[in-house]
Amino acid sequence: MRKQIVKNNFFSNENKKYLYNRNIKYLLDNNEMNIEMYKSLTNKELLTDENKLKIAKVLVVEDFNIAGELIKNINKEKYDLESCVVEKMINEQKIYNELSEDQKKIFAKAKEMGKMYLEIKNFREAYDWYTMGLYVTKHPVFYYYIGKTFYKLGKNLEARSWFNDYRVCGGEKFTKSMLYLGKIYQNWNNIDKALKLFSTADIIDETLGNSNHYKIVYNLHKEKSKII
Repeated sequence: MRKQIVKNNFFSNENKKYLYNRNIKYLLDNNEMNIEMYKSLTNKELLTDENKLKIAKVLVVEDFNIAGELIKNINKEKYDLESCVVEKMINEQKIYNELSEDQKKIFAKAKEMGKMYLEIKNFREAYDWYTMGLYVTKHPVFYYYIGKTFYKLGKNLEARSWFNDYRVCGGEKFTKSMLYLGKIYQNWNNIDKALKLFSTADIIDETLGNSNHYKIVYNLHKEKSKII
């Protein structure tokens, strides 16, 4: 009788859900989740909201329609920011997919050349390439790159404006833009605002399983140690 109770408890719905999502988490953590893997999954109704968000983020490039469906029934009260970021990532992908082949080439070239000039601190050239990319493609990611250029140049006010513009419509670099904004507010000695931005960025990235998570945690503790 006791064995039967233990067996029944082990195969309870809660245990099934836990084991199912633990396996999904393993696939996500090891970068083994893709569109074919997702389509092959059974019992998708067992997915937790957190795993739905992580899978949606992974699938944005391959199939933003499926990514959109995944986040439709997520508890927005609990995961409002995270679902909003994924929705913005989907919007970015839609914009990219609608570009012509020539525009896609300019998109890639502007990112490549802007990065190269930024690394050698030729901010004028970096700015020119990024603004050309924005003008030709209208892709939000260039708001982020222009903001980064101004930040590296030491122009915090201009950088803040571009980073905030990016956060309105962009998702891929959302938490990175928050990190830069946090640093800007720290430069202005607005410590409460800086820590709030760092903490919020950390929560979003931890939930979505972004590779920035540990960097953000490190930076958060580093900034705290400087401030307190």
